[in-house]
Amino acid sequence: MKPLVSVIIPMYNSEKTILGTLKSVFNQTYENLELIIIDDGSTDESFDIVRKFLVNKANFRFVLFKQKNKGPSSARNKGLELAKGKYIAFLDSDDKWLPRKTEIQIDYLERHKELKMIGSLINNNFDNSKKKFKSVSYYVLLFKNFFLTPTVIVEKKIIEEVNGFNINQKYSEDYYLWLNIARKYKSGIILSSLVICGDLKRTYGEKGLSSNLLRMEVGELSNYYRLFKKKLLHKNIFLNIILFLSISVFSIIKFFKRVIITYLKF
Repeated sequence: MKPLVSVIIPMYNSEKTILGTLKSVFNQTYENLELIIIDDGSTDESFDIVRKFLVNKANFRFVLFKQKNKGPSSARNKGLELAKGKYIAFLDSDDKWLPRKTEIQIDYLERHKELKMIGSLINNNFDNSKKKFKSVSYYVLLFKNFFLTPTVIVEKKIIEEVNGFNINQKYSEDYYLWLNIARKYKSGIILSSLVICGDLKRTYGEKGLSSNLLRMEVGELSNYYRLFKKKLLHKNIFLNIILFLSISVFSIIKFFKRVIITYLKF
């Protein structure tokens, strides 16, 4: 029997997008799924919309849980607590999966047991090479985050081992989790577009956290500093310092490039 995959969707004021997100889960060709929706204190009709949608889905395993507003990290951690699957798949409430997304990724994970975390491309992006998979090492990931949250599937026990999402961090906390996983285990991405993101400027509800470039940058730099302080960049003290300075400077350069591109668009 194919392994159970727990799909965790944090939701906050997502009444305009959540049905499309849910339908993309129900349209998956991979059948052994459970759906875990964490309503993070929505003040709109999100919860009722989801509840009504799920009424006629008694043959589908799901959990709908409502909590006070604590942020997406807390909501995802609650979903992890409730999850029964071997694998965890993350999806945001304004994004959609293409029908074969789960099937393709789980098939690859099951055929490559050494691989513990997998992502994909998004929004019809494609890779010019003929490769189907790209391995992403810890040191490569330090310079570029290849894992957009709605594309990621990872073994539950691996997330538990690294203590899940940091609820005290509001920006780039997912990137910190991916770094901690990639530091210990093989990770990579399927070089196919399997996810449609509703708006890359937001990843969580109508007031998406990703819209604030400066705070995202501060979050990214804090990730590097935390790894540096724990000597997790490199065991050698000198190389630990050099690597910290290198990735920090590179990150700042990328930040200013994003700011310029964003400014030019408007």
